[in-house]
Amino acid sequence: MRRWNSFSELIYFPLEVLYIASIILGMTGILFNPNFQIFFSINHPFILSILDMLRYLSSFFIQNFPLIFLLRAVYRRNEDGMVIIAAFLAYLAFHVGIMFFAPSNLAPEAYSAVLGLRASANALATRDMGILMPFNTGIFGALIVMFITRTVARQLKTRSPYSIFSFVDKNVSIIMGSVFYALIAGVGVAFMWPYLINFLQAIFSFIAHDLNNPINLFIYGGLDRVLNIFNFSDWMHQLFWFTSMGGNWVDPLGAVFNGDVGMWTAQLAQNISGFTSGKLITPYYILNIFAVPAFILAAYQTYTDRLVRRRLLGFVIASILFSVLFGTLLPIEVFLLFTAPLLFLFHLMFTALLFAILPTFDIIIGYRFSGAISVATPGSIIDLLVLMRNPFYQRGLIILLFIGLMTFLLYYAVTSYYYHKGAISIINPNEKELVISELLDSLGQVGNIKMINASIGKIIVQVHERDRVDFSKIHHRATKIVETRAGYAISYGASSYMLYEIISKLKQDGLVLNEGK
Repeated sequence: MRRWNSFSELIYFPLEVLYIASIILGMTGILFNPNFQIFFSINHPFILSILDMLRYLSSFFIQNFPLIFLLRAVYRRNEDGMVIIAAFLAYLAFHVGIMFFAPSNLAPEAYSAVLGLRASANALATRDMGILMPFNTGIFGALIVMFITRTVARQLKTRSPYSIFSFVDKNVSIIMGSVFYALIAGVGVAFMWPYLINFLQAIFSFIAHDLNNPINLFIYGGLDRVLNIFNFSDWMHQLFWFTSMGGNWVDPLGAVFNGDVGMWTAQLAQNISGFTSGKLITPYYILNIFAVPAFILAAYQTYTDRLVRRRLLGFVIASILFSVLFGTLLPIEVFLLFTAPLLFLFHLMFTALLFAILPTFDIIIGYRFSGAISVATPGSIIDLLVLMRNPFYQRGLIILLFIGLMTFLLYYAVTSYYYHKGAISIINPNEKELVISELLDSLGQVGNIKMINASIGKIIVQVHERDRVDFSKIHHRATKIVETRAGYAISYGASSYMLYEIISKLKQDGLVLNEGK
């Protein structure tokens, strides 16, 4: 578990970038939302250009989250600018290797011009027509390049000055070695990745065979969130939102509209109600408006320092508002996966159930959108406010509100229980006592603890006598120990609040016992 918690320390910076980018994308998405423009329309060309620029930039950061993660990962281990350059160039080389050896007969949605990488056949001697692009490898490509760069840097930095290539600067060797091995890895992935693509394509075809089947929708909901985490969701969304895999509808004039979002957008524009399009969007409303705010509030309770809580209150309120207005689901899910994997598993199963169950109650609220998948922000409360005026949707919205409130209570209860009771003992009931015993031994027992506080990922401890502290006893469990002005900040991951509560109770019991004497 310590190794997994170390990933949570690694993910914080990329996650902050992802979160800010999601907020900017959501804000611009609201301003361009046709339902929002009913109330407020922006027509000034200069302002529209700025919004387009921000929308494109934030989408670019989200799509390239794996690269940001990669650069942060290699920096944390090496703290060397040259290694970061090596990782970036190796990432490019990896996808170039894929681009020139990947088969060109796969689903077009499986390809992606990573960082603009693409090659026209006009400039190539081996192709007569077409455009070459690499596969979208998501976070897996970043992990492969991270392993290559770290390995090369570790080996070459200990290279003997008397080796055959000693005349080459070590930094240059790291860059060239990383690029070389990444290029080879890219060629290898080009031959293996199609098996994964064909496997996913088979699952998509199975789901599309009967989108009215709750089992198919359950699989779709779970797969949607998993692919989103690994940066593959655009492929799935493109197929089910805008192609015949998501269904089709013929309007009274004979025009054909494909996909769940495509059908809903056309039907809403023509003021036609009563169709089944929208079932692949409805759960987003519950997750964005009810589930995520409940998690944020429950997580906020793990901060025990009053000053810190007061400082974070504005951020918490803003985060809830952002989620309700346009959704910040992806960064929350990434955070859960790395810091509380059991909570993420609960969220994954519950989301899949929402996809399966909501259509059986005739609760179908879609998303009016057309354009690039990468800038879509479904699940906004703005869309619901507009539909409230339509009598046909009022019953469904009332049931949606009821289920949403139940979801809020469930997420708040499960999250609170996890951080209060289940982060350790839910897996291994005997481990809690061992962890507490080791921590108290390292701090000089309860009597040496002057003050203790907690946050969602660490405990902060002040001691009376620093000479009695011995952190060597917990190095195998704590991922990070830093001495700050507030005390020793010890990173225990999701179990930090549990440890705080237990130690606080032991400390309080000790004080009561002493007063009794």
